[in-house]
Amino acid sequence: MTLELTSPERAPLAAAAQIGLGNLGALASSNVYRKQDKPHYYLGHGVVLGFVMLGYICGPLYAFMLKRENKRKMEWLEQQAMLPEEQRTQYTVEELRAQGDKAADFKYLI
Repeated sequence: MTLELTSPERAPLAAAAQIGLGNLGALASSNVYRKQDKPHYYLGHGVVLGFVMLGYICGPLYAFMLKRENKRKMEWLEQQAMLPEEQRTQYTVEELRAQGDKAADFKYLI
């Protein structure tokens, strides 16, 4: 059984996850900046630098993935436009709204 969440259901879940993960930063920093490491705090600075580098990798990777998904949806829409009218997949406004970000006409902003 898979759990499919629509966009309105995902927003509060994503906000809660972001707040929770953000608070983990305070917990981690209190443990990597130790008294015995002063005055240079190599361990603490190394951990922070590692997370900054992870951000430099994940940010562009996520943008690439969103661009690829937008391209895939655009190709599908172009294929649908080439079909005769009676063979095209037709959706009502309510159906498109219910699909959320999975709708073919939904575009991710980068």
